[in-house]
Amino acid sequence: MPDGNVLVENIFISDEILKTPIENSKKWAGIMPDTPLDDEYGNKLKRLSSSLPESYREMMMETGYKIEPGALMMLPGTNADLVSLGFQMSAATPVR
Repeated sequence: MPDGNVLVENIFISDEILKTPIENSKKWAGIMPDTPLDDEYGNKLKRLSSSLPESYREMMMETGYKIEPGALMMLPGTNADLVSLGFQMSAATPVR
């Protein structure tokens, strides 16, 4: 893929694993490799997660989100828009 290797699935998380809850998902920068998490399982998923491909990030930016470059494919499962975008992005990923 032009974006590099990607996961087949997104990881949807509860913001309870974050040090601070997501107050405004439109301004949320995403989970970065150095983002501290309050959950052992969440940290394991973070280590396994790929960065969002740039084409995915651009799609999110076009819909008003402020996801930063390098953010991981870990999206808040409590935000219906991001869950929907996650499934759209997964469906757009060619499987070879």
